[in-house]
Amino acid sequence: MQAPLSAPKKQPQKRSAADPVFSPAFYRPYALAVETALFMLGSARSRLVKQTGEDVRFITYRLKSPSSIRGKLLKKGLPVCDETARAALHDIAGLRVVFPCEKQVYCFAELLCASPLARVLSEKDYIADPKPSGYRSLHLVLSIPVRLHGQSLMVPVEIQLRTAAMDMWASIEHDMVYKPDAAHIASAALSRAQSGIAMKT
Repeated sequence: MQAPLSAPKKQPQKRSAADPVFSPAFYRPYALAVETALFMLGSARSRLVKQTGEDVRFITYRLKSPSSIRGKLLKKGLPVCDETARAALHDIAGLRVVFPCEKQVYCFAELLCASPLARVLSEKDYIADPKPSGYRSLHLVLSIPVRLHGQSLMVPVEIQLRTAAMDMWASIEHDMVYKPDAAHIASAALSRAQSGIAMKT
């Protein structure tokens, strides 16, 4: 029997005043796309359990904050406006699925890409080809159909698939980059995570 999976968790985000550029109306299509993507992940998860007898560890999701969108556009040398963000950024809506082992990552990716609900825009395999930092994950960008104000839209959503060990590595690496005060602690933990990835994947 398929074990119950806890509800997907929304990653915590800092509350801020209404943004003049990236308003609630800007985020609405992405929120709807996340709802559809969660349905797709649930369907793929059920098929994964039937095929392998193994379940996913957990699922999280988030919408990129206005400040993060601004930072990424500026880093790319692009104007900070809603139209440019829609056209240039494919990770405004993001989901993460964490698995016990690497084999499940690829099996789940095949099931997800076979869904008739979405179209695959891109795939980046940082598991087979890790980043110089050691970061490993399989990134899929899917074009998700949504209906808004009587119109059909295709909205990009990034889905990251990784093992628990890879997720630990990514979290520590994030702290090293964005929390320099804790860099020495994170560095030691990063070495332990690297050993964990080698043993668990």
